[in-house]
Order: sequence, then C-alpha cells, then structure tokens
Amino acid sequence: MAYDAWRSGSSLKERELSETASLVAESGPCPKKTRTLSIEEAVDPRHIHACYSPIVKYGYKVKLVKSTELNAFVAYKAQILEVLQHSKDETIKRGDFRNFIKRKACRMELKLEQEYLLMGQDGYTSDTDGKLQYLLESNSWIEELASERNCKASIHRSKCRQVQKFMEDYQNNGCMV
Repeated sequence: MAYDAWRSGSSLKERELSETASLVAESGPCPKKTRTLSIEEAVDPRHIHACYSPIVKYGYKVKLVKSTELNAFVAYKAQILEVLQHSKDETIKRGDFRNFIKRKACRMELKLEQEYLLMGQDGYTSDTDGKLQYLLESNSWIEELASERNCKASIHRSKCRQVQKFMEDYQNNGCMV
C-alpha cells in the first residue's frame, strides 16, 4: 500500500515542504495569476512566456482538487488534465496528481475545482511517492481557464479559442511554431 502524505500526519508534509523553503526564499516576487477572459494582447503572451522569457520546462492543464496549509506554504494537489510539455517529470500523464506549492505570504488565491494552465520550471523536490512537486513563483504562468459555459458566450469565444489553440500547438510542437 502506497503512503499518502495528504492523509498522514503533518510532520512528513512539513519536512517535504521545508526542503522547498530555501528555494522559495530565493524565488523572488510572488506569482501572478491571469484569466483567459482578461488577456487582450494581439500577440499571445503564453507563447512568449513559454518560449522566450523566461522559458518554461513544463506546461500542464490541471484541475485543483485539494489545498493544504503547512507553516508558510499552501500546497495545492492538482489532477493533470493535459500534459502539454515536460522535462524532468518523465512519467507524468493525464489523470496523475502533482503538488503545486506557493508561499502563504503571496496574496494570489487559487480556487479548488477550477481548471488552470500552469507553466514554469521543473520541481526541485519530490513527494513521498517520488513525484516532483512544483513551486509557483514569479516565473510561473498561472492562468485561470474560463468555464465551458463562459466560452459559449459569443463575446468570449475568440479568447477561449486562442488559449485552446495555444495548448494544442504547445502540446504538439513545443516552441517550434
């Protein structure tokens, strides 16, 4: 039977998160969240972020299913809905779960049961099952995806198509567009 740190006592979770503490201290400013429906630029900022500056190592479409507060951190457990790109996390696939960690001091709030496009650097720590954990920091792309219902509204269709096109292109071609 596999050990699940989310159901166990907090000491192991605290130890895992403390490994991330020094990285968080060096990570600089807090991450920022954007919403699909608020992006107005003609040039897709997702592609620029992923491929030019700061250049990311992973891209996932996720759904947040749980959050846990530990010391100075909030850990979000996310179900992977789509693997767009990965590097070190070679075994990751649709349906897997991964932890995404942010500092509590960062005001950005993420919503449970909400879908997000997350892109950033590879995880530096692993959970008890050896799966990478990802730090949400200033170079992370965090986009709250519009609901299917909102995307059906004619005023939002083009923005929803734009994010969907980016995810398909990035998944199929990476930065080779």
